[in-house]
Amino acid sequence: MRRLEDFQKRRSCIQEQEMGSLMIHRVRRNARGFTLIELLVVIAIFAILASLLLPALTKAKTLANSTVCKSNLRQLGLALTLYVNDHNGYPTEAVIPGETGLVGQRASHNPQLG
Repeated sequence: MRRLEDFQKRRSCIQEQEMGSLMIHRVRRNARGFTLIELLVVIAIFAILASLLLPALTKAKTLANSTVCKSNLRQLGLALTLYVNDHNGYPTEAVIPGETGLVGQRASHNPQLG
């Protein structure tokens, strides 16, 4: 009787191991990749995040362009200040080679403006 019980226990252990290995194989077979729905959901989430991020990037780009413009204006002001200090006055007129007439004249000295 005892032998029969031992045999049945061993048999049930072997069957459980076989069932466990079958379940592992089934799980592995089903877990090969993502389904189409899962991929579409992930793509939709990325699209939503990108749409939220783009206005912030546009704002940052505008701010950077504004900073560049302010820096250029500062450099022009500094150049004018240095010119005034070196030449004891503001630049009044400039001649462009190959052109007839002056650039930067006052309106009272420009015959075209009266």
